[in-house]
Amino acid sequence: MESAIGAHERLLRAVSRRVGVVRDPQRDVVHPASIAFDEGRESVGVAGEAPLDDLLIGARQPAASRWPEAPSGDEYAGALGDVSRIVVSPMDLTWLGHACFRMRGREGIVLTDPPDPKSGHAIAKTEAAIVTISHEHPGHSSLRSVGGEPVVLRGPGEYEVREVLITGVATFHDEDKGAERGKNTVFAIRLDDLLVCHLGDLGHVLPAADLERLGNVDIALVPISGADTNLSAARAAEIIHQLEPKVVVPMSYDPDATKKDSPFERLLHELGVKELTPVPKLSVSRSSLPENVQVVALDSRAR
Repeated sequence: MESAIGAHERLLRAVSRRVGVVRDPQRDVVHPASIAFDEGRESVGVAGEAPLDDLLIGARQPAASRWPEAPSGDEYAGALGDVSRIVVSPMDLTWLGHACFRMRGREGIVLTDPPDPKSGHAIAKTEAAIVTISHEHPGHSSLRSVGGEPVVLRGPGEYEVREVLITGVATFHDEDKGAERGKNTVFAIRLDDLLVCHLGDLGHVLPAADLERLGNVDIALVPISGADTNLSAARAAEIIHQLEPKVVVPMSYDPDATKKDSPFERLLHELGVKELTPVPKLSVSRSSLPENVQVVALDSRAR
């Protein structure tokens, strides 16, 4: 069974001596200096700053039957003989290109807005348990590059798929209630106790009712193609202030554009960020979220 460690200092010391946390080199990353995610904290395992309720142990016997009330000294030692080694892994977020992201967590793999290979945003074949599609456009709604037998969500509603909670909120692709470019669905995806908000091709600010339905967003995936497609930099910044996420990841822009007036550079200007170095992926857990909003640029894996 899994038991949460309480705040008893002697128990914590005993656990720290006996429990080994397994690290996975394929998933562990060190946050670079461009991401202020408290570089002194490990994203996997137990760190000095980690709250005690973030540490779980697997024990083969119920804790209550093994540990007497308020034991002292080494009385914990015998009780810890059956403590198992566990893996505490972060959620991995990878940008596959355009509006397509792969979220890999303990509860499964979620893929957002997979593009058609002929749309100009081809991705490699990617396995997924859940696929969200914000709107029916070739660049956002093809399953040709998706492997496995995923559950596909194509519209607003409340869903629970394999312990992943997802809320789809009906929005529009423009500021004229869809008259210009049609409808769009914003998805709030709760994976590994993190709430990721994928805006799709949202084209307007969000009303209060939609913000309430989306909940407290931890990571916002924000389109910045421009007002003729989805959001201008200024409008994207306004929506970021509405959502108040801890992490902002721009999407739907050309990462190779180097002009000072590119959509990416305009967004950084609007948010007061001077410069960002893209990273291959973002690995994050509840305990490693920054206190203040951080913008993260990801490398695109589009082919």
